[in-house]
Amino acid sequence: MLPSLHKEVQPSVSTSTLLTEDFKAETSGDELEGPNQGPPSDLNATDVSRNSLMLSWSAPEGAFDSFIVELNSTSNKSKDNVIEVSGEARQVHVDGLNPGTLYELTLYGMKEGEKSQPVNVHIKTGTWT
Repeated sequence: MLPSLHKEVQPSVSTSTLLTEDFKAETSGDELEGPNQGPPSDLNATDVSRNSLMLSWSAPEGAFDSFIVELNSTSNKSKDNVIEVSGEARQVHVDGLNPGTLYELTLYGMKEGEKSQPVNVHIKTGTWT
């Protein structure tokens, strides 16, 4: 039996260190940087399907204690989510997304409790069956 279209689904997460390129992040050179380093870079969303995607980025080794990913639906079909991953991670797999939905994904590096400047990417999940 298929789940109801109105059922709320929480994204699930897995991490690895593979880097790929499909969608590039938007960042401004005018943004202020964190206390010891700039923001993560090369934010990409790949393997985008109806309900999942792979998000990857670059950052110097040891530059961050952890990363925060904010996942916001611009169509109000789902609630916003925050995902935290380790400072060694350079990729996160996000499941449980809504088909045909535009998302803004924002990535911050965390160092000693302080956020870096954000990097963003916009992506629309697929509508095919």
